[in-house]
Amino acid sequence: MTTNNSSVSSYPVCDQWSGSPVEWGLVVWGSLTISVLSIFSNGLNIIVFHNWKQKEPFLTYHISLSIGELLLGVFGLFVPVQYLTVTTINMQAFETANGAIMILSAITNFHFCLVSIDRWLSVEYPIWYRNRVTPPVVVAACLVVWLNFVVPFSVVFAVYRHSFYFLCNFGTLFTLQETWWVVYLGMWNPTAILLLAAAQLRLCYIAIKARLRISLRRQQCQSTVEEE
Repeated sequence: MTTNNSSVSSYPVCDQWSGSPVEWGLVVWGSLTISVLSIFSNGLNIIVFHNWKQKEPFLTYHISLSIGELLLGVFGLFVPVQYLTVTTINMQAFETANGAIMILSAITNFHFCLVSIDRWLSVEYPIWYRNRVTPPVVVAACLVVWLNFVVPFSVVFAVYRHSFYFLCNFGTLFTLQETWWVVYLGMWNPTAILLLAAAQLRLCYIAIKARLRISLRRQQCQSTVEEE
């Protein structure tokens, strides 16, 4: 496969794919398959959740997550397309797709955190959860996550759009190396992992504690029966 984007001054010249044909096939058809499956499965999820009877507030988290994953699949289609038709597609479209993928990846990661935190609150504080976690609260939480990434990331991508580069073996990358950006970008994944781990560990603790309580009660009942 040959590509040539020398007409775009802000990009390094890319004359040909430097990897093996197998690697090229994996990049193109692998990413294409993942994107199509993501679009299909999350589109199906949205339809199912939309027609769900007696919707609980937490379903909004799953709908919002599915929308993010579906859009991630849509923009992910540009990954194989840029290798197949890079000479005929405007590179600005690849910049937009790459920026959208970065934004949507962060959004979906934090939606997993929202779901985990929601499940923890519903288990440990059921009465408070029923009274306070209403549909408007859930919608507001989802909007905060979306806006928290869409707004600042879009501004940075627009101001520093010349930091996008098309590399033969890696596609379009955003290569801004400003210290504030590296710190800002680098703090989100650790934050998501910490929140997710904290919620999941707490759920595990509650489950183990409940299991031990049940086992203790069974032993007490058996002891009572034997004494009688």
